[in-house]
Amino acid sequence: MTLFPPFLEVEFTPMPIVTALVLFFAGIGATGFFWWARREHQRLFDYTNNCMRILQGELLESEKKIDTLFTKNDEMTRDIVFIKEHVAGIHESVAWIKEYIKNDRRN
Repeated sequence: MTLFPPFLEVEFTPMPIVTALVLFFAGIGATGFFWWARREHQRLFDYTNNCMRILQGELLESEKKIDTLFTKNDEMTRDIVFIKEHVAGIHESVAWIKEYIKNDRRN
């Protein structure tokens, strides 16, 4: 009983030294390339994650500033409405006083 079926032609001759050297150095080169590529991809992945963390922090700061601006805008709008109501009341009082003075002079 043989290891390979009879329809596969397997030659049990030694490999030429040139082919062995080429395969050996190609294997070293492929191993080096894949090690370098893995390291480079990990470096880029870490860099991207750090940039995302920094940008998320800046985004949260910006959102807080925007919320503060909206709050200040609402407070300013309330103050302006309050001032307008009082100015309208003052105008009404002045108009009433003017009318009173006119009527008092006539009498």
